Amino acid sequence: MSDIRYFSASAILSLGLFSAPAAALTSSVLTPSNIILTHIYTSTTLTKPASSFAQLDKSYKLAGVCFLGTGRCSDISFGSGDQDYTLDTAEQCKNEGYKITSCVLPSYLYDQCPYNDKYYKSCQTDTDRACKEAGYDTSCEDGYVKDEAQICPYNSSYYKCKCNPCDGYTYTYSEATASGYVADGSCNNCGTTKYKRKENPCSGYLTCECGGEIGTSTCISGTKTKYKVCKTCCEYRCSQPTCPTGYICEKEACSNKYCITGCAVDYTDWCAVPITDCGALGYNKTADQCPNGYLKCPYGETVFCPTETKCTIGDIYYSDNTCSSADNYNSSKTVLGVVVYVTDNGKHGQIMAPWPIDANGNKTSNTTMIWGADRTDISGLPNYTVSSATTDYNSCSNTDEIVAAGDANTYPAAWATRKYAPTPETAGKWCLPAAGIMTNIYNNKTAIQTAISKVGGVEFPNCCTWSSSEFNNNDAWTSNLNTNYGLHGTYAKDSNYFYVRPVWEF
Repeated sequence: MSDIRYFSASAILSLGLFSAPAAALTSSVLTPSNIILTHIYTSTTLTKPASSFAQLDKSYKLAGVCFLGTGRCSDISFGSGDQDYTLDTAEQCKNEGYKITSCVLPSYLYDQCPYNDKYYKSCQTDTDRACKEAGYDTSCEDGYVKDEAQICPYNSSYYKCKCNPCDGYTYTYSEATASGYVADGSCNNCGTTKYKRKENPCSGYLTCECGGEIGTSTCISGTKTKYKVCKTCCEYRCSQPTCPTGYICEKEACSNKYCITGCAVDYTDWCAVPITDCGALGYNKTADQCPNGYLKCPYGETVFCPTETKCTIGDIYYSDNTCSSADNYNSSKTVLGVVVYVTDNGKHGQIMAPWPIDANGNKTSNTTMIWGADRTDISGLPNYTVSSATTDYNSCSNTDEIVAAGDANTYPAAWATRKYAPTPETAGKWCLPAAGIMTNIYNNKTAIQTAISKVGGVEFPNCCTWSSSEFNNNDAWTSNLNTNYGLHGTYAKDSNYFYVRPVWEF
């Protein structure tokens, strides 16, 4: 069934579809009963007006009417003379003030036109939205931190994030908890946890100068071992396996050795039965034979003319502070060492023990030891280069600095020399030789080796003997008689085992 169109009586009259008088129609009331159903159609046929309205053909349009449910309204069309009454939404929006179609960030379109969604009334600034849409935020997830180089240009409260650099957190968990250490805080670096560490405090454990008692529990703190119970330290002051005849001794319990404290009754200061023969004692001159002064024999009238002791390198030095060449070796005297350095025309210098010693200061033939237990640069000890080391003769001042820096466990080589005591008078005065002494030994090795052999000592080795001259925190100088200047070079203090031969300054 096609569209149904209804017309009122007045409409029918005006359209010339009905011939009744106009007065009759216009005076009647339009009611459902006077609505006239003309016909059913799908298009409107143009109907010309009656002759009396012939001049009005351009004053009207035919309306198309469609009742829903009765047909296809899309088929309705206008007759001739139609104009396009379609609404121009763009113009309508502009006419009503909706003229904006785009905005510059951080502004956004605001108040949309109801006829066309492309037109808006204004732009409004929204920095929060602009920053968020550009990927900026006001906080960072765990493991990330604010990136100062990426701040939102519209709102400085917004920024981008970067991996937390975790400055100072340089260890993995296994490294932070390695033996001797404990973790000291953690940091998230983009999902990877990094750690700081500190030395294990080992609460309840002690730092023991001489180690712990046997069987006591231990704890590692950094690179050091701590103990629950410390053992009593031994000073190793004594070196005599027995108390010699004619001496008074004190026994050191921890080392089970004897220290000479004096002479027995009826013995002289040399702890021997006194000799009363003036000639045998060297008082074999008369006073007029000593124009520069003399010493009178306590047991007679003869005198001794004192002379200055002058030594040369390679001489044998005795406990009575005299020296002789190896060819004139006096086996009845106590030998202290061999002269390896002289100054002031031989009046002063240094002698070296005829043999190496062990850590307890006892003479030996093959014992070696490390220079030091760690690689600390001793502040009071100069660092010597190749050129300066060959002229360093400061054996005892170097040794003083070393022993002051730590105990016998920390610096065993220097401490071993201080424990060496061939006579009571020289106890505690022996030193670790300086690098210049090593050079002197090389330059005079034939004479020195001959003297060592003459007194029954142990020949100075080609390599290697520790010196007291430090190169740096890591190394110290050593000797080598195969080199062209006596120094072998520098070796790590805590990992090389070399000989120790003490020297004494006269």
